[in-house]
Amino acid sequence: NASFSDEVEAIKFRAKLLKNDWKKLLENYSKNEKLKDVKTEKTLSKYEIYPIELLNLLELLHPGEISIVLKENSNKYSIVQLLQVYERGAILPISAIHEKVEARYIADRREHLYSEYLKELYSNNEIEIKQ
Repeated sequence: NASFSDEVEAIKFRAKLLKNDWKKLLENYSKNEKLKDVKTEKTLSKYEIYPIELLNLLELLHPGEISIVLKENSNKYSIVQLLQVYERGAILPISAIHEKVEARYIADRREHLYSEYLKELYSNNEIEIKQ
């Protein structure tokens, strides 16, 4: 997904994208002020895709296909490429869910450390909870 603040720039990017690879093209656009946002190789559930027009557009694409320029609002124009569709209940490769697994692990670890810290505070101090 690449988003631009200018429709003409988004159209030019899409035209170049049809002939080039995402990574190579994004290197050339890294200093372009009109490039607002880039997300590459993200695995998203339907509920994570917004606006609804983007979800509707993705549902029409075939894997590997590049979308038309989608006007999300008055100053955001996006181009997306559907890489792969996973069916509900499918076992995803670790590369597709690495970020989510890492975030869940960090959250669980923080919760465990916080719980241990509270236990330590209670055991080292006389704490009285008044109601």
